[in-house]
Amino acid sequence: MNVGNEIGNKAEFRFPKAGFYVKAEITALQPNQLVEWKVVDSMHPEASGFCNLRDWEGTTIRFEMDKVSEEESVLNFTHIGLSEELECYQACERGWTSYLTSLKNLVVNGKGNPYKDDSKDKIK
Repeated sequence: MNVGNEIGNKAEFRFPKAGFYVKAEITALQPNQLVEWKVVDSMHPEASGFCNLRDWEGTTIRFEMDKVSEEESVLNFTHIGLSEELECYQACERGWTSYLTSLKNLVVNGKGNPYKDDSKDKIK
């Protein structure tokens, strides 16, 4: 994973074992409030059987935090453009559910379930 830390920087996420990657431009960063990425390149694996392997391109991934109290915040996640009409919708919904559950477990319990690439060919 390669993530920039300024608006206009690129963020890149690769999941070699799954055969999936995403490249995005950071379009918004507000500490403790908002992170937003516009997907500029992506690829589902050919083995997925999807006709459009690049259907994430042009979508926007958005994480918004709202402070409820000193001890509690709420994270709102939206993948704008990822709609039920896309072939990948159900698979992507499962993927995001897994990722967000892991993130919650990391924040609440100190241990998430991150993606682990155990392949021999590492992509840098």
